[in-house]
Amino acid sequence: MSKMDPILEFTAKYKIAVFEKNAEAFAALYAQDLRAFDAWQVWSIDGNSAWKKMATEWFGSLGSESVVVDFEEVKSLVSDQVCAGSAFVTYTAVDAGGRKLRSLQNRHTWVLQLVSGSWKVIHEHSSAPADGETLKISLQRNS
Repeated sequence: MSKMDPILEFTAKYKIAVFEKNAEAFAALYAQDLRAFDAWQVWSIDGNSAWKKMATEWFGSLGSESVVVDFEEVKSLVSDQVCAGSAFVTYTAVDAGGRKLRSLQNRHTWVLQLVSGSWKVIHEHSSAPADGETLKISLQRNS
């Protein structure tokens, strides 16, 4: 078992997998019986195969662009077999030269479980706040 905070270890590996558009490495961070409440398109994604399919489609849609992921205000609570964490996450699309093209932010929460000596995400929840009157989603953090 790693001595590093499992949430910090997860976020470091997540950043690399996304930047490299590596769906295999991305899916390897998640348990086989994952349930994800993603902020896009569907109410939930159940199972690692469906999650890997989502990642493959996302990465494939980027063409020559890459995505730089930054985590802010990462918090975690760790016990022997389960841990939980949350963070504000910024996704920045960059061109092949590293020039910023656009960005958006989400809020993420994770639950990880120790599975055969490795921490795996068993639940992920991403969201963004909605204005109560207009129902417009805010993809940029104001604070």
